[in-house]
Amino acid sequence: MTVHSVLESDRAGERGATMLEIALTLPFFLIGIFLVIWIGVVIHGKSSLDAAVTKSLRLAATRGANELLGVSIISDVQDWLDSGAVNPSSRLQGLLATEEWDQAGPYYDELVSGVFSGKNLSDLPPEYIYALVYVNESMRQSVGPSLRSPCDPNDLANGGGCMACSFLDPVSYRSAFDEGTATSDDPPRRTMGLECRYQPAHFLLRPLVSLLAMIGGSTAAPLIVLKKRMFFDIPEF
Repeated sequence: MTVHSVLESDRAGERGATMLEIALTLPFFLIGIFLVIWIGVVIHGKSSLDAAVTKSLRLAATRGANELLGVSIISDVQDWLDSGAVNPSSRLQGLLATEEWDQAGPYYDELVSGVFSGKNLSDLPPEYIYALVYVNESMRQSVGPSLRSPCDPNDLANGGGCMACSFLDPVSYRSAFDEGTATSDDPPRRTMGLECRYQPAHFLLRPLVSLLAMIGGSTAAPLIVLKKRMFFDIPEF
């Protein structure tokens, strides 16, 4: 064997070793990249949800948000309530839900009746409906078109991008301050509570799970549901 042949053999061996190192380390490198990006998405989603719930309750209570929706939503909500709660206008439907109203309307009614016995969405004071409109729009502006609402964020398979908001029973909150005797059957105008849950979209989680499955054999995706709850006192007008 000549010196030239030996050198060529050594170079081929080095190239093979280099390719093997790349093949072994590349999945871990990609996992690190996707994981860092995913953590950023989760942090952004949590900060967006916190800001959306806080801002939405305040705007709903003070009849604000021209800067959020372009024009006031108050007349649209009032027209819907005055009509006996037949289907809301197309604009109001779009602000309340990304689903068809025959699916979204019953979903909201079920969420409301779970807190205020025997009540539907249209039975609540208008400030409650403003809050739903504002929180949906604020989250859409923050996280983008991947947001879906209302739907179940606890659904591991189909809950990516889902947000569901429900109202909180303010009885315990109000009684702590001795502010009245409201019951769960009587949604009060003075104190409103809102809880929203959101599962970040899966567009970055899927490749991360695929890489983990390739290395460890597990295909289970973690269920990450972010939550924000808040009470707000509604001023008298």
